[in-house]
Amino acid sequence: MDGMAWLAQLAMLLILGLLVTPSQLIGDIPEALLISAILIFVARPAAEFISLAFEEFSWREKLFMSWVGLRGAIPIYLAIIPVLLGVPGNFFNIAFLVVLVSLVLQSTTVGLVGRLLKVGEAETPEPAAPPATPA
Repeated sequence: MDGMAWLAQLAMLLILGLLVTPSQLIGDIPEALLISAILIFVARPAAEFISLAFEEFSWREKLFMSWVGLRGAIPIYLAIIPVLLGVPGNFFNIAFLVVLVSLVLQSTTVGLVGRLLKVGEAETPEPAAPPATPA
């Protein structure tokens, strides 16, 4: 079922991507890059640290969780609402670019970030003391 969910999400993103006109995206790139940077490096880590404040994760694990996770479907879907309501603005284009930046940047660097934060490495167990021999 997990694989089917991912395929459904990919299909939805593909269909929503058909609503984008590439020539209109160029003017929105600077604004989208700024929003992406704020979301990736400030907002998402802050939200992760706040929501996991009472959990027993190390700061490295929390930081790694803020780097990975589901992104894309909901922001693009929500960006359609102002467009459908006729609100002036370029919400959809900016949301599309932010999701694109997030997917490309974060998905290509998950392994690197995991290695840098030393997350997911198996801890070597302490060697067991030899059993005491009765005298």
